[in-house]
Amino acid sequence: FNYAHALRRGDGVPRDEKRAYDYYQQASDLGDARAAFQLGLAADPLHGDVRRPGGVKDGDAAVAHYRQAMDAGHFKAAVNLGILHWEPQSLALLKMPEEDRRAIAIECWELAADAGVPEARDCLKQARDVWDVKY
Repeated sequence: FNYAHALRRGDGVPRDEKRAYDYYQQASDLGDARAAFQLGLAADPLHGDVRRPGGVKDGDAAVAHYRQAMDAGHFKAAVNLGILHWEPQSLALLKMPEEDRRAIAIECWELAADAGVPEARDCLKQARDVWDVKY
């Protein structure tokens, strides 16, 4: 994971996003939640600052990577997974009923809020105050 991060940023090594992505994938395959999160960011259409090789975004892949990261204990991934359920950027999620998607988003944000992620509390507050969601 650390080498992948250095490659992506060019920290002490020549910047190489393709190799970084490959190393993130290897680390993710070995169960590294941070690597799965980075793959989620690279695939997430709502995060333009991190890209996959070729620059292609894929909401379905982002959901899968964030889910893997969340299941491995990366709670910032839970925030992003919740956002993708709330504002779907995935073909699979677009087919899901809005009420079901939003319930999953709330669950993700509650999990992350309980783990102390401030962005999750912000999402829950916005869901309650702006979107008038009862939870």
